[in-house]
Amino acid sequence: SDETVIAKLMRACGSDSAIPLIMGVDALVAGLVNVLLHIIVELFFICSLVLGIDSTASTAAFLVHHLAANPEKQQKLYEEICTVIGPTGKMNEKGLSKMKYLKACQTESQRMCPAFFGTSRRLQVLTAFSFEMKLFLQADTVIGGYEIPKGSIVVRVGHSMSNSAENFVEPDKFLPERYS
Repeated sequence: SDETVIAKLMRACGSDSAIPLIMGVDALVAGLVNVLLHIIVELFFICSLVLGIDSTASTAAFLVHHLAANPEKQQKLYEEICTVIGPTGKMNEKGLSKMKYLKACQTESQRMCPAFFGTSRRLQVLTAFSFEMKLFLQADTVIGGYEIPKGSIVVRVGHSMSNSAENFVEPDKFLPERYS
């Protein structure tokens, strides 16, 4: 004889009862929700991994591009590597911390071609706080001469700022020496 939960319910409640059907549908929906949650969690981790790999890969690719386009910078970095760890040495944390020109090259490459376009924030300027009501009030504000209404989303376009002649001398040139 069938000893599944549904079979036992049908025997106990009768074949005309809706209870076994409702319990079966409930179990099916719970199972589907569980499967969907697992899929969503796996997709989240896969997307996070891919985004991390993508930004790391593009960062490395831009650094290699900048060094290839500037052989004198590449040579200077090679000399630093040979000095710190030797031409066939192994990299470690101590050696890496001594490589100032490598860090300057990476920083300059990121200035020219940042991994991310920019950042954004919803404007939340606190003007008052009441401990009794635990209420934060927001207000309009002025940033750089521009009036920004409360609740606005402010976007910082890092690429434009880091490639502007207002902020960097010769912004189109790969000059790691800016940071060394």
